[in-house]
This record gives sequence, structure tokens and C-alpha cells, in this order.
Amino acid sequence: MTDVQKERIRGCRSQGLGYQEIANRLGLNFGAVRMHCRRSENGTLKPHVLNDSLCRNCGKPVNQGKGKRKLFCCDSCRYAWHNNQRAANK
Repeated sequence: MTDVQKERIRGCRSQGLGYQEIANRLGLNFGAVRMHCRRSENGTLKPHVLNDSLCRNCGKPVNQGKGKRKLFCCDSCRYAWHNNQRAANK
């Protein structure tokens, strides 16, 4: 992988693009893009994770632990959001 490709990958990641989209745009292998990103970002949060770290219902910050990304700060917010969505779709 050339330095120019690495710089383009960094630019795409700063826009919040995923590995597959970057690989498609630059004509690179998905695995190569993923490994470069994992090695170069040193565990920093990606822009798309930063944007979604607020509760969808109340707007409070959500404590993101390991595993699946959380969308709500608590169960009561999750229930309220789903109930409001269900009512809005009727």
C-alpha cells in the first residue's frame, strides 16, 4: 500500500466512511483497509461512533462499553422511544 493510498484512507475515515466503502472507492482489498485503519487509529473513536454517543430519546451521553454499540442511556428511554415510534407510525 502506498503512502498516497494511506492518506486517502485517512481522509475517508475522517468523513465517517466504513471499511467496505473505502475499499470500493479506492479499489483496495477490504482486509487491507481494515488492518491499516486498526493499526493506525490506535483505538481512537471513529466519527460515526462519536455522533451516535447520545441517547436517542433524551439526548444524554451514553456510556459505551465493549461490545454492541448502545443507542439509549437506560431501559426506560429505550421503551419510551420505541413506544413513540410505534405511535407515530400508526
